[in-house]
Amino acid sequence: MKKPALSAFILYLLVPLFAVFPETPDITSYKKTETGYYLFHTDGNSQLPSSFFTGCDKNTDFYNNFLRFPGKSTSDEKMRIFLFDSAEGLEAFLKARGLPGGKPVNLFLNKTAQAGSFGEGRLEIAAVEDSVFSRDFRINCFYQFFRSSIPSPPKWLEAGIALYLEEELKISAARDIYKNTAPGKAAIFSQLAKLIKQQGKEKTGGQIKDILTGSTYADTEMYLTQSWVIVEFMMDMKYGPSYSRVLWDSLPLLKPASDSAGNSRMIADYFSQWIDIPLFTERLLAFIDESEKLEDIYAKGKKLYEDGVLTEADNIFSSILHEYPDDNFSLYYKGLIRHSQGKYDEAIEYYSLALSSGGDAALISYAAGLSFYAKGDTGQAGFFLKKAAEHSPERFKVHTEPLLEVISGLK
Repeated sequence: MKKPALSAFILYLLVPLFAVFPETPDITSYKKTETGYYLFHTDGNSQLPSSFFTGCDKNTDFYNNFLRFPGKSTSDEKMRIFLFDSAEGLEAFLKARGLPGGKPVNLFLNKTAQAGSFGEGRLEIAAVEDSVFSRDFRINCFYQFFRSSIPSPPKWLEAGIALYLEEELKISAARDIYKNTAPGKAAIFSQLAKLIKQQGKEKTGGQIKDILTGSTYADTEMYLTQSWVIVEFMMDMKYGPSYSRVLWDSLPLLKPASDSAGNSRMIADYFSQWIDIPLFTERLLAFIDESEKLEDIYAKGKKLYEDGVLTEADNIFSSILHEYPDDNFSLYYKGLIRHSQGKYDEAIEYYSLALSSGGDAALISYAAGLSFYAKGDTGQAGFFLKKAAEHSPERFKVHTEPLLEVISGLK
């Protein structure tokens, strides 16, 4: 089953648009709301409640304290956020500054402030106001601030945090629809478990130690995957808050003027003071072993389907397809669910997608034949049942022959 390659950078929001733009000539026409850390400028149609603004302060308080984010002083030190009640308003705002649009949230590094002033190098945000902005603001803001403040972080730390936040954004976006299923995260754990099985715990543990001490190795994608799991593990509270605290406390020690190798050595030295690396590695491997894999999500959805709990089963397979639209296993089970609901045309459509995505041709052809038969299309039913028997006679010939005889008798 083909899965999309992992990326080192976040596909949504996390590519900074560092640009120079002039002061807005009509900024005074916007409604201004000042909080402890931010200056919000909203257009005249905004109906945001006061709780929205205080919530943004609360959400970012942790990062601001640990990373010395400008705030809680004069207005000139605070991040400016321009919010619009429509995408059209945002696009007009960006166009007036010669900046690209197309995203609901845009972050900029303003370099136009007078040299030496509080505003120099200040991050600014222009966005469409909606219900998820304040919820995701903490994640969006943190990575941009980290990347713009530290030009050369350790490679594993940058990649690990980027991928960690990417998964958290995906889970946040899909949580209301798909409950708490996280197929992207589960797929990565499946990949790591497969690696451990192939090369053994000792070699995998050695690779993780190399990453923590600033070394790299040739397999770029696996390096990114293991960087992600290090950050994921350190953020997990099951093993206590100490690892998380070490991770966050190390970030302010990074030097903006240092290169990546220098910052890597600094992190490695700091970690060695606070973490027993062999014990850390042993616990991390146990964490991978205990974590939910994609196979576990498949099994959960399959069990719900077999028990007749169709809506919940459908949600699970939908959550997988939300991240992996070509997942043939999920497409096949979506077809089975639709068949059970009497929605034969939809079932057939899912089977077609599953076939084109490389699914089990015999199994899917057999299921498609049953759906065509159920809707009364005996011609197509016969075609697909014969295909199933041709693809795998040892599995399906005994099942298809009686049905094909019935169809033949109906002609």
